[in-house]
Amino acid sequence: MAEEPIKNGEQTDRDITTGKFIKGNKGGPGRPEGSISLTTEIKKRLLLLSPDQKRTALEWLADNIIQDALDSNNKMRQMIWNYLDGLPKQSLEIESDWKPIQINIVKKDDTISPETTESV
Repeated sequence: MAEEPIKNGEQTDRDITTGKFIKGNKGGPGRPEGSISLTTEIKKRLLLLSPDQKRTALEWLADNIIQDALDSNNKMRQMIWNYLDGLPKQSLEIESDWKPIQINIVKKDDTISPETTESV
């Protein structure tokens, strides 16, 4: 016997031409009922008490990460800094001797439209 599919809400209606949701539609049905997320489970467990019973596992983890950074762990310092300030924006300058490529659109009667040509 086949297993029942997981129900995840009603089908959402979209505009046939654009594919966008029709006005008033809430959007997608979301995660199927009964599905699990590793991130959600980890977040739940981080809020439980740690083995020392004085703080949550999240507080214990944060304290240890900070202590690692203070104990000259340069990778940990860099990670904390990147999370707090974000990485600097990268700029990229491309230089080339390449010339632009000219594209001419030729009509069926072998004429080239003047508006489609551009001098190089």
